[in-house]
Amino acid sequence: MKQNKIENLTTAVFDNLFQSHDGSGKIFDLLHLRLREFLLNTQCECNYYERSGLNSFKLSGITLKIGNLLDQIVNDNTSRSCIVFGNSCSGKTSSLSKYFYQKGLKMPTDTIVIHINCVNFDDNTLLTVLLERLDEYFPMHRKLFSGHQKISILKERLIGISKCGYLVIFVLENCETIISDSLNINHFNSNSSFHSVRQFALYTLVDIMHSPEINLILILSTSMFDLPSFFEKRVKSRMSQRRIIMEELSNEIKEFNIGYFTSELSELLNIDVCENTNHFLRKAIETYNKSINELISFIFADDSSRHFTDSLECLVESGLTKLDLLLIIAYKFLLITPQSSNKEMLEIFNIEEKDLDIIKGFRCEFRSITQGDLSFEYILQKKFEDLSIIQHTILAGSIRIINSGLEIITFRKIFQEINKLKLHNYLQKNVSGINFEHSEDSYKLSFLLLVKEGIIEPISNYDGFPHRTLFTLKLLTN
Repeated sequence: MKQNKIENLTTAVFDNLFQSHDGSGKIFDLLHLRLREFLLNTQCECNYYERSGLNSFKLSGITLKIGNLLDQIVNDNTSRSCIVFGNSCSGKTSSLSKYFYQKGLKMPTDTIVIHINCVNFDDNTLLTVLLERLDEYFPMHRKLFSGHQKISILKERLIGISKCGYLVIFVLENCETIISDSLNINHFNSNSSFHSVRQFALYTLVDIMHSPEINLILILSTSMFDLPSFFEKRVKSRMSQRRIIMEELSNEIKEFNIGYFTSELSELLNIDVCENTNHFLRKAIETYNKSINELISFIFADDSSRHFTDSLECLVESGLTKLDLLLIIAYKFLLITPQSSNKEMLEIFNIEEKDLDIIKGFRCEFRSITQGDLSFEYILQKKFEDLSIIQHTILAGSIRIINSGLEIITFRKIFQEINKLKLHNYLQKNVSGINFEHSEDSYKLSFLLLVKEGIIEPISNYDGFPHRTLFTLKLLTN
């Protein structure tokens, strides 16, 4: 019976969304405009909420509280390390990820944050993993053989990166495995069998962390509250005493009020009726508003749909705000089409952890939503993400030419600039870690691929031979 009711409510929303009213379009077109405006104005410092009176959407909760504490470390340099304690599923991982994501929007691009879940690694493999992750930012071309070689290379890399003005933050989650050789980390406590290992990797990190030449911050997270008592003496003496306990923070967070949330969700998905709206359109809007309100009320009030509410409460406890939840629902609602099923409609309101990527991506994609198609900047950004190191090197050479005052470039000029970069890198003892040792043919092939992708654009007759053609960067012509 309840299943039939939710089917009927969902069908009613579909019918009201996609039916034409007096031949002037669909209700969904009006909702699209409303949701696009919502996403656009949310991007612009949440002005939407101030204008519409939804002042309850403020960044709050565990993420904000943990953020205030981490800001003292990252911004104020009061310490170079910190340990985050919390029981399993207390929100350690999501809160840290949320903090550094929000921080990344304000941080300069010279901050590198590397998250490592130590569950998958041990003391012997951690340094290798850290070097591999650093390699994603500053590629190196050396094979690693011994543990001591890893130490010297890691220190050398961090010194070089710091000299370039970068701050590196290592976030080591579930760090028990680099403290102990026990595999049963889910049952760690003071009374359990806990065998310390040499803590070679951890000591290396806390030791080089205090080097004046290195800008490094180390953040550990653990579900084992007495973990520091198992630190080696040499580690304990170098680790900061800064502690963040998730349970203490969560006790200060108010309970998620589902009633207020459903009211605000209904307000978001309802369409306003203007004074000059004609009779047919007004009637269609009122019918749609009634149907969506009934669906929302049933989903979040009926016991048979309790999993929707449980999911929201869990995410809020993990650090998400009500604004985050509304952003996700608004974004998912824009993906609905007349061909969508009732199940797809209901999945809009079933927010899971996989949907958190929407929050990360919408700041790049909201332009394409508001414009109805993908913007040039968005497409170009996606293309840049897929470029190889050698193609980025070619672009660096192109930008050097442009910065010298020339807008027209040739392959020969680019190759000359790359040779200059190669010489500079050699004199600086390969601080950048970039390998310039590629043949001219390799550079030529990568150059042609950039032309094919439209990132570099010919401005004279192009016959497939880059030596005979003048080019410009596409971003200069838009």
